[in-house]
Amino acid sequence: MSWYIICIAAALGLTFLATNESDSSGNTGRQAALLACTFIYVARAAITFFVLWKRTIPWWESAWGGGLIGFALFLFLRDGLRTPQPLGFVDMAGVLLYLTGSYIGTASEYSRHLWKARAENQGHLYTEGLFRYCRHINYFGDLLVFGGFGILTRQLWTGFVPLPWV
Repeated sequence: MSWYIICIAAALGLTFLATNESDSSGNTGRQAALLACTFIYVARAAITFFVLWKRTIPWWESAWGGGLIGFALFLFLRDGLRTPQPLGFVDMAGVLLYLTGSYIGTASEYSRHLWKARAENQGHLYTEGLFRYCRHINYFGDLLVFGGFGILTRQLWTGFVPLPWV
């Protein structure tokens, strides 16, 4: 979580404290949407890490996964906050993908959390709720989140970021 905050702060600093006008002249609506998506992502991650997950995360998984996601957040914000193009239909589709992915990821983890809290389910694989459709439905949610986030940046290269979740 600390790494996420550092990466986000770095992108915000590079954009909004820039001395070159072209580095901070993005569209205000797009900037607000990207910052809202970032806030939602960090809030969801904090709830998932500190409330819903009961497993211990090995340091290498935290460093590798968290490092990549923090770096992706940095790059998405660094480039997306500078995009001057006003919000349009494609961006609304991106926001819809983002919100759908956020719901799928959070709802699936929450329902699994409630199920695992019951003593009779300890040590069993959860195959109910959204997990009945896919063993890793939460990763499908992440695919939609980063796909929608990438669309909102209007940067072509961001289309490659969701690929590891496929």
